Amino acid sequence: KIILAITFLVMLFNCSLVFAAPDEIYLFRHSEKLTGKNPALSEVGKARANNLVTFFKEYQNIHIFSSNYKRTLQTAAPLQAYLNTDVNVYNA
Repeated sequence: KIILAITFLVMLFNCSLVFAAPDEIYLFRHSEKLTGKNPALSEVGKARANNLVTFFKEYQNIHIFSSNYKRTLQTAAPLQAYLNTDVNVYNA
């Protein structure tokens, strides 16, 4: 039984899924914003955020992370809507 358990553990830790990491990570700063405290995106910023969708159309299994600022959530929103997924929000 011990040999079987050791064999199982060796096979488990040699499996690439155990230590899987994303193939690629893309970081984006928020798009162009208006002025003020916690500002929204400008019209140019909204257009740029919409362009992110065309960039990511060919990818699958995408996870979106955003800080809790209005401008960053608005930057992620078009991609979130296109992929029909959630945005993982963190407190910056």
